[in-house]
Amino acid sequence: MSWTLTTSGACVAKAGLTEAQVLTPETISGAILLQWSDEAEAIICDNSRYDVVTNFATLTANGVQILGNLASNLIGQKIATYLRANFSQREFETILDIIENDVRRGLSLTKEDNIKTYFGAT
Repeated sequence: MSWTLTTSGACVAKAGLTEAQVLTPETISGAILLQWSDEAEAIICDNSRYDVVTNFATLTANGVQILGNLASNLIGQKIATYLRANFSQREFETILDIIENDVRRGLSLTKEDNIKTYFGAT
């Protein structure tokens, strides 16, 4: 299941960090990122009531973008929280606000049947 909908680089960027700040043994292990990827994909499948991971090849180009954005935001949120010390309080709040807005929008889109039909998740 892991990394079907997004890449680790996209997730790191959503967290407002660089790969050099995140992908080191002293910060976040690959195993943790893999787990977060699986969790994000499971949330998206459950929310849309469709296995978008297994049926990835059937998604439209827009569907891939929407689901990839949602997955990277879900994981980016965890990365930013895990590496909280890299931000000032204001930066941290701003990043989490932006990510949360995108997550809510994405989850809303994946629930609506007409949108799911549009991006091939039916």
